[in-house]
Amino acid sequence: MMVLHRKVLARAPERRSDVAQFPPWLDTSLHAVTRLERSLLASGFPFPAGGSVLATALRP
Repeated sequence: MMVLHRKVLARAPERRSDVAQFPPWLDTSLHAVTRLERSLLASGFPFPAGGSVLATALRP
């Protein structure tokens, strides 16, 4: 669905990209959740189900 939206539906000249920076409050909240998950994993808490993997990279 995301590919369809970005590659086909967004080709109209009046459409802008839907990629944007997160608001600072949301970015801070998501980082807090990630820190909480890391601390739970480090203490041995078993997560019963998986989710997605998010990877970020910096171009040299």
